[in-house]
Amino acid sequence: MSIDPLVFLQQHAKAHPTPASVLTTQEFVRWWDQQCPSCALNMTQANLILHNLTTTQAELSLATEFDAERDLCWSYTMK
Repeated sequence: MSIDPLVFLQQHAKAHPTPASVLTTQEFVRWWDQQCPSCALNMTQANLILHNLTTTQAELSLATEFDAERDLCWSYTMK
C-alpha cells in the first residue's frame, strides 16, 4: 500500500484553514494508522518522513529542535 504524506498535509490544512498552521508528529502517526492499520509507524519513522518533506516541500518546516524520537511540532503554509 502506498501512503502519500502530502495528502495528510492537504487534509490537515482543510481542517485548520488558516494561512499558517502547526501539526504534531503524533497527529501524523494517528493519520498514518488510519490509512493503513497494519503499517504501524513509530515516532522515529514519522519524524524522518516529515523531516524529508521539509527538503521537498517549502511550506513545511520544523518548529522545534529536531529529535527523531519525540513528538515534534511542524509548521506549514498551504498555497
